[in-house]
Amino acid sequence: MASKTINFITWNVNGLKRHRDQKFQELQNVDVILFQETHIGEGDENIVEDFKDEWHIFYTKYTSSSKGSAILVRKTLDFNYISDEKDNSGAYVVLKCKLEGQPFTIVSVYNHQTDTKTLDKLSRYLQSMTTGLLVIGGDFNTVLNRFIDKKWNNLTNNSSHSKQLLFVEKFMKSLQLVDVWRRKNPIKQDYTFYIKDSPVSRLDYFFVPEECMWRVGVCEIRDSEKSENKDHRPVSLEINIPAMPIQKDPQIQTIFQWLNLKKDLLTDETGSSLGKESSHAVSVVDIVSAVQSLQVSDTPRPDGTPASSYKDKIQDLIPYIKMLYDSIHSGAFNCSETHFNETVKSPHDDSQHFFNVDYLIIATILARRLDDVIESLPKGRIQRESAAVMITPKTHHALISLSHIKDELEQQKPSNPTLSQDLLIIENLLSDANFLNVEKYKRLHQGCPLTPGLLMLALKSYASQLFGHLEKSVVFIFKQSVMVCFQPEDLDMVKATVESNTTEVYEIEILSKGNDELLKCLEIYAKDEDWDKESEENVSKADEMDDGSKVYQKSEYESKISEEDESMEVDVSRSAISGPPKEEMETFHGMKKNTPPLLPVPPQSSFSSDGTKRKRDHKSSVLSIQSPLTTDEIMEKARQIMKKFPKNSDQIDKGNVKKATIGIFGKSGEGKSSLLSAILGIEYLLPSGCFGACTAVVTQVEANLTDSNYTAEFELFSKEEWNKELEDLFRVLSGENEDRTDDLFEIAKEKITALYGDDADKKTLEELKNDDKLAEIERFINKERCFSTSSVSEFKNDVASYIQHSESSFGDWYWPLVKSVTIKIPDCRKLLEHIVLVDIPGSGDCNRIRDDLWKSKLTECSSVWIVSDINRATTDSDPWGMVKHCTEELGPGGECKSINFICTKTDVIDPVAYMRDTRLPRDQIPEDKDEKKVCILHRNEHAKMKVKEKLKKSKLQKIFSTDNQFKVLTVSSSAFFEPNLNLESSETEIPKLQDELRSLNKSIHKELVKDYVSEAKGTLLLIQRDQLETNKKMMEKKVMEFENNLKTSLKELRSYFDGIISDLDQCLTRGVGESVISCVASIRQLLENRDGSGFHRILGSLCKNYGCYRSKNWDTVLDLNKKLAEQLHECIEKDFNKIFPKTGKTGISAQEQIEKFSVIQNESANPTPLINNIQNFIQIEETQLKKLLIGEIVTKKKLIYSSIQTTIQREMASCYEEAAAMTGVGSMRRRQQLLINRVDEIKQDMFNKSKIEVLNNCSKLKLYVVDVLEKKMNQAIERSQSQTGKMPREDVSGDIEQLDRLLDQLSDSWESSNKKPRV
Repeated sequence: MASKTINFITWNVNGLKRHRDQKFQELQNVDVILFQETHIGEGDENIVEDFKDEWHIFYTKYTSSSKGSAILVRKTLDFNYISDEKDNSGAYVVLKCKLEGQPFTIVSVYNHQTDTKTLDKLSRYLQSMTTGLLVIGGDFNTVLNRFIDKKWNNLTNNSSHSKQLLFVEKFMKSLQLVDVWRRKNPIKQDYTFYIKDSPVSRLDYFFVPEECMWRVGVCEIRDSEKSENKDHRPVSLEINIPAMPIQKDPQIQTIFQWLNLKKDLLTDETGSSLGKESSHAVSVVDIVSAVQSLQVSDTPRPDGTPASSYKDKIQDLIPYIKMLYDSIHSGAFNCSETHFNETVKSPHDDSQHFFNVDYLIIATILARRLDDVIESLPKGRIQRESAAVMITPKTHHALISLSHIKDELEQQKPSNPTLSQDLLIIENLLSDANFLNVEKYKRLHQGCPLTPGLLMLALKSYASQLFGHLEKSVVFIFKQSVMVCFQPEDLDMVKATVESNTTEVYEIEILSKGNDELLKCLEIYAKDEDWDKESEENVSKADEMDDGSKVYQKSEYESKISEEDESMEVDVSRSAISGPPKEEMETFHGMKKNTPPLLPVPPQSSFSSDGTKRKRDHKSSVLSIQSPLTTDEIMEKARQIMKKFPKNSDQIDKGNVKKATIGIFGKSGEGKSSLLSAILGIEYLLPSGCFGACTAVVTQVEANLTDSNYTAEFELFSKEEWNKELEDLFRVLSGENEDRTDDLFEIAKEKITALYGDDADKKTLEELKNDDKLAEIERFINKERCFSTSSVSEFKNDVASYIQHSESSFGDWYWPLVKSVTIKIPDCRKLLEHIVLVDIPGSGDCNRIRDDLWKSKLTECSSVWIVSDINRATTDSDPWGMVKHCTEELGPGGECKSINFICTKTDVIDPVAYMRDTRLPRDQIPEDKDEKKVCILHRNEHAKMKVKEKLKKSKLQKIFSTDNQFKVLTVSSSAFFEPNLNLESSETEIPKLQDELRSLNKSIHKELVKDYVSEAKGTLLLIQRDQLETNKKMMEKKVMEFENNLKTSLKELRSYFDGIISDLDQCLTRGVGESVISCVASIRQLLENRDGSGFHRILGSLCKNYGCYRSKNWDTVLDLNKKLAEQLHECIEKDFNKIFPKTGKTGISAQEQIEKFSVIQNESANPTPLINNIQNFIQIEETQLKKLLIGEIVTKKKLIYSSIQTTIQREMASCYEEAAAMTGVGSMRRRQQLLINRVDEIKQDMFNKSKIEVLNNCSKLKLYVVDVLEKKMNQAIERSQSQTGKMPREDVSGDIEQLDRLLDQLSDSWESSNKKPRV
């Protein structure tokens, strides 16, 4: 079922004004922002108001030095405002609105450590005023789990946490809220609050109501650049907007009619009431409090009655609820037989169930009583040297044995008749787990208020069973976990028990191995948790045990804590072995009883993913209960599975997805080498000038994935190519070439002197050919060149002469012989494993081989980095000439999705001169601020603004219109390595580029791993095919269905391509007409009315280069072919961009049409194992094939777009050659006239041929796509039904199931980051 997602983030920004733009830069992919500590007072409104063009903004104004909250909603969302509420002391903002058509109440909270009333006030408001889904985010200034939400050292003993904890827990209980991150990460340790760059505690949370957890996707603590000694990390939350019908109010005319329907449940056949008020009656206060805590989003209910109806009519409903409660208590009303405990299961999460509101009211009342009992349980005694384990629930969907709960509570509270009565009602409320033929087990569901408390009690019972036999063991129960303390000498026995008993329902972790570390933790916990008097007395006394050991005294705790400075970390060497309920309910190791208190819920069907009925073995279920694996771990597990099938695994390719190319453009001396060294984190890694060494050598940098050496591989000219190059260079130097320009002369001189020495340009060609250097050059050319060393300094020295130009030293520099160089860097897998950084110098080289090479590289770039000295960022002709004249290569004719304009050397500044030139008043710089730093940051912001303004005036504005597509960064490579240069690491903006590379690299890696796992599954499905019973008639019928579907899908695809070809034909026909009319005038404008003093040389170079001239610094660019193609490009541009978009969907794109293609039109409702196997295999083959074709479409669309210009160049080629051969007086005028006349002569034919070439290439694309799909899918259908006739020795069902789970993990993470549909 399709759904959208909304990305939320909550962040204590510790003053929004400081590093404001950096903070917003980190939030580019966020839809809704919840800020805390904004520090916005009167007069500070511009801090957020500056962003009102992009965001709907709601914020408090309090003071500019503390507190403050804000909510920002991106304007690209479908947003409808309802109302907002702001706290006058800056503590919270409440926004009621509709997002993507669904109602929300969004709350940003800053719970200051001195606040005692804020949360109570906010709770009362939200109980009565919440609309839709309640999402609360903020800094609550306390930790909720003292064991794993804190780093234990003397910095973290914050007494204010204990006070705030009571308020936060009360707040959560009042609205039935869940700590989302902890629910998603039951045992993980991560922190949001830092002191002195050290993680301290988790204080920042997202809360949503328990019933709404099914709406939550991913919740993560994100990395952020820390800018002060104290800082918070942001927390992100993904909320799903499901494609499910909104719950409508029941069509009942009056509340009385509705009440009568409900009361019918509570009468017998004679009409008498089933229950009468008992001594165990429920109070009105309990009912009202429970109703107020219910969430009111559009949650589906079995009876269709929303919570809002109960809230609106609470007074009328109280008698009904009291009667209902009494009937359930007396047993007269059976919740299962009357379907009162019937649920609606979430279509998105099997563990989430939705209950009727009256059920929730009763359950909430009982859950709160249960919480009171848990809180009142005695804590016991803790011995000095105790070790400990923690038991934590992994799921809220389980089977529970209430007999264990009763036994446990009776031991603790033997004389509590109310508790016993409550348990009777709970037993009636919960549905039976009768499908297990074990009647004493009941179902627990996520969404039921009773589930969390019952889980904790069951875990305590389980802990007693597992560890109760240990001498001097003590079990403690807390709100989120159970802890068992025991003697350190029992540690090995405990580990063995842990390894054999952790299941899918709960996880056991070694928390402490003894040696006082637990006691330090517990003492802080004791202080913060406000234990009951009995427990405090036990902890503070120095009770002597029978063996003479002492219980730690409270004063000793405090002294030990003040002395110790080390944090207590959780021992993560735990086991996570899963195991569903065994058929015979075997006795657990170390248990007193033969049944556990909790069991996992078995799958609804006992069929495996492939459709074969089998028992789930231990091996196949291990994977399902572990924490989410990293992408590398998923890859390794898939490889381990395939090692069992070596013949088949050899056929699986790791993946053919090409590396992403990032082009770096900028002339020598702009800091490109230093920039790359900083990004890779190794100072002076690359020799200065290795990027763009005054030549058009293409230099690329990638990761060395084979060893730990620094490697350089060179592609050189052949002997023939170099001899031709040398002759061309000497014609330029000697003056034989009357068309030479200053640029060509300078380049020729640089190459000759670099190679032969400083006087080589004064020698003749024959003298150089007879020079001793010639033999050395020929040996150099004929030898394969590759350097590899583990030393950075050796590497730099070795490669310098081959890629670096020196103006002070001549001879023995070999870069003129180099076409391209590939530099491979070790230990940068996370940055560059799937990325290549390519220098695109683009200077006007007289060698056409290099010229064509850099242009082809430019069209391959998925991103381009334009590098320029910050002082010349808007005036330098090199970068802006490239931007102006490479629009087609960066736009429709290429793959570029984004441009980074990088201003370098930002640390180089004279503060006095800068303040004078910019009239920046000195009195605006605070005394405690560094003057140079203030000037640097001021210039950075000014440069960003100016560059963006200049972009708006260029053609690229239409292509790269958003902030994500065109970014301006101000970097300092020197300051990144040297902290004394005034800038913090984040202010150098090098980390931003590193994060960008890391994110891109990670996404490509996931794509490759997903491909491998899918191919592995497809391979095993074929192996499994031989194990399945064949129904020949059924299979033939299904195969015929697939073949018919294939024919239908191919017909639709052909029709689609015919349609877009027809549309392009119309556009091109219009373009041909306009081009014929305007081309001669356009060429005259380009060629005539030029300054004759130097233009004859430019025109000569243009003809020799087949229609294109580009000066070294891009200040003069003439491209005759591009000018002639202009009208045709303009006429197809709109349609072309819709058919072949770079990103997103247009509704008519070729990529979308490929995605729609499918052989499996309607999956069988109840497929046999054989049919399920065939469908699975075909779907995998189809998905992989479509992915390949979408990549091919990107490549072929560049050919389609460029074919206009290449056809024009081909048609004009003979004219260019004839014009280039003209010499003597008046040659410039003759060339101009020849070019103009030739265009006029062949214009109709030339433009028609260009049109036909585009349409032919489109037709070729159509034939290619259709043919590949037809051939490959027919092969897949045929392979899916073929059998080898040999029965495999090993059952692969478990392996297929594991691969399915691996794919699930990849798909979930893939959806959250890329928003692509799962296969």
